[in-house]
Amino acid sequence: MNGSLASLRPDLTLIAQNVAPGSKVLDVGCGDGALMLALRDERHCDARGLEIDPANVA
Repeated sequence: MNGSLASLRPDLTLIAQNVAPGSKVLDVGCGDGALMLALRDERHCDARGLEIDPANVA
């Protein structure tokens, strides 16, 4: 990742490296969506998320 997400969340880089570019991803319990953004931006994935906590839904 180039910049902000990688420096703030190095775990996202590790996860993104293990997802094939262009994959379709469903993130259940996605929280703030940071992983989905990383996969979209860095691996060009079609990433969707489900979150039950209203505080985390934008």
